[in-house]
Amino acid sequence: MTTGEKIKYFRNMRGISQETLGQLSGINSATIKKYEYGIRNPKPDQLLKIANALGLSLIHISEPTRP
Repeated sequence: MTTGEKIKYFRNMRGISQETLGQLSGINSATIKKYEYGIRNPKPDQLLKIANALGLSLIHISEPTRP
């Protein structure tokens, strides 16, 4: 699972929209969308903001998962 897929997965598990995640993390929702679709990869500081907004440890969304 890619980082973007993890962001989308955990966002959906929390039942929040891309817009809400953007507001909670201070990141534009269009940027969240690009991360989720794999168009862009978040920088470490952005990833930390997203993890905090989702109530997760950074390791949950940054560590690669096995297929």
